[in-house]
Amino acid sequence: MAYRPQANGTAERMVQTMTRAFKMYVADEDK
Repeated sequence: MAYRPQANGTAERMVQTMTRAFKMYVADEDK
């Protein structure tokens, strides 16, 4: 499956948001 962010902007934005939220959650759990 080819990875083309410009072909699916909505999914790309959702993935970025989920990744950011996940990173913040992990960083918070690290304390």
